[in-house]
Amino acid sequence: MFGPKEALGEILDLSENFKEWLNLPKKQFSYGENMPSYADYLSGLTKFDCETYDKESVQYKTYIKNLAEYLSNFYIKTRPLNRPEIDIDRIKQSFSSALIGDGDNVYCLICQKDFAKLSVFNSHLNGKKHKKAVSRTETYRVALNEHLVIETIKLLNKELENTKKEAERYSSLSFREKELETNDAKNLSDYEYETIADSHNDHKFDDHGDLHHLGNDETSPIGPDGKPIPLWLWKLKGYDMVFTCEICGNVKFKGKEVFHSHFTEPTHLHGLKMLGVMGEYNAFRDLNKIDDVLELSNYLEKKQRNDAQYKDDGVEVEDEEGNVMSRKVYEQLKKQGLI
Repeated sequence: MFGPKEALGEILDLSENFKEWLNLPKKQFSYGENMPSYADYLSGLTKFDCETYDKESVQYKTYIKNLAEYLSNFYIKTRPLNRPEIDIDRIKQSFSSALIGDGDNVYCLICQKDFAKLSVFNSHLNGKKHKKAVSRTETYRVALNEHLVIETIKLLNKELENTKKEAERYSSLSFREKELETNDAKNLSDYEYETIADSHNDHKFDDHGDLHHLGNDETSPIGPDGKPIPLWLWKLKGYDMVFTCEICGNVKFKGKEVFHSHFTEPTHLHGLKMLGVMGEYNAFRDLNKIDDVLELSNYLEKKQRNDAQYKDDGVEVEDEEGNVMSRKVYEQLKKQGLI
């Protein structure tokens, strides 16, 4: 029912759609010289501006059709008890050629044109150009599929956020970790050999609390997605390790990934604020002890004062007699009436 990358319906698998998107004919490229990543694609998933895409091309029509079908089918699969087909039908029936933008601006999805006021748009609907565009079946279907994608993504907002986090996590892995995660690794190291061997040694896993019995005398640990994973990968990802953060009130985190991701969460940032850290949170990333935070904070404050003093002393001025001195010395002498 769900693919291996969909984590039982928690994550969207848009990898194939991403490949189609990369090969779309584009009128302009907004990512500079760098190839856009999967995370970039997810961030702009519902942006269909006609200034970027050639919407008359066969590739774009196929892409938007496949994307709309995948999202609607995914929504139906993940909510079988809520009659999700009704929601999809409602979205299709609510389709209008108008898309309200900021303020009173209205955008015609079919004609790909902006209108400053709704009254002007209503007049446009009776025009020959708009009626001709509506009569073109392909143009209407493209606009309908775009509308379906935009509205379905709103219903799948939680899954989309999970997908973005997973994309960021996967992009942070080394090439070797990606190989191990996809079971495509070769020339395993001694540690990797040992952890793999441990998973086959008489099932001696009593010291691990997250083991899952499969019912066929095979015991495997449970990953963060709730699915069994090999023990060697479980150890390699650090799921057998527990980390404590003093800044968050001695909260315990199980697994390296969960621990590292919590440094950007509101609870940890609030703890830093309570310790006197204001801004520059990146400098305190990966610190989980209060003493380390206070020590680094004092060091940064001292460095900032020294830099400010050096900046003041570095400005040179000249008095009426041509004597060169620092601005600080000049202002002190002037206050004392010596110059």
